[in-house]
Amino acid sequence: MKLHRTIIETEGQDGYSGQKAGIVPFLPDGRALFAVSSNAAYGGTDPAIAKGRVDGKEDTKAAAVREGGEELGLRTDNMAGSPWLGWSGTLSGLDATYPMDVYAVLVKDADAFDTPDKETARTMWLTRAQFEVKGRKSHAQIMAKVFDKIEVYLKDK
Repeated sequence: MKLHRTIIETEGQDGYSGQKAGIVPFLPDGRALFAVSSNAAYGGTDPAIAKGRVDGKEDTKAAAVREGGEELGLRTDNMAGSPWLGWSGTLSGLDATYPMDVYAVLVKDADAFDTPDKETARTMWLTRAQFEVKGRKSHAQIMAKVFDKIEVYLKDK
C-alpha cells in the first residue's frame, strides 16, 4: 500500500523547503507550452506544467524561470515581459502534496526555445480544450485557473 505524504516547509540540509514552482509560457493566440516527461515515473507522460523544486535562496519566480529553461528550453530573451503569478496552492502528486506557485509568461516566438534537458521527451503547444483532453489530470484544475488568467490578460492587451 502506498502512503501519501505532505511535504512541509522545513528547510533541509540542501536548502530545499518542499516548495515547488512552475511556469506556463503562452502565445498571443492563447496556446500554452507543456512538457512531456521522458520518464513515466515523474508523474506520467501526459503534457504537464514545467515545474520543480525551489532551490536554496531563490524565490518561486526565479525557480519557475529556471525550470522553464530546463524542461521547456524557455529563453529569457524570448519572454515578452516578466512572468506573473497564475496560481498558488498545493499540488497533490504521485505520493506527496507540495506547496506550489505557477507563473505564466507571454513569449514572442513559438520557435525561439532551446533544446530541453533529458527529463523532457518533447514539448507541446496546446489550447485550453486540448489540454483538458490530453493534459496531466493532476494539473487540470490548476490549468483551468491559469488559462482563465491568460484569457483575461490577452483580452486586456
